[in-house]
Amino acid sequence: MTTSALSSRPTRRLSNSAHRFSLGQEVRLTGGFRTSGNVYVVTAILPPIEGSPQYHIRNEAEKFERMAAQANLEPVSAPAV
Repeated sequence: MTTSALSSRPTRRLSNSAHRFSLGQEVRLTGGFRTSGNVYVVTAILPPIEGSPQYHIRNEAEKFERMAAQANLEPVSAPAV
């Protein structure tokens, strides 16, 4: 277990290849969610729920973390190839 720089609670690293995003990666919520900011950081990789990979994400402007499904997230910038 590791501790995220944005959160003092431990996070688990899962080696599930179904997860598209990694810890610390910047993402945006999609699908018309109203949020206080548009860039979030992945703070935890969670087990899938009914086959859908899950994440905890956090925005600096908010005092809480959100749980989001992978289908509701997009990367801020394309990963280097």
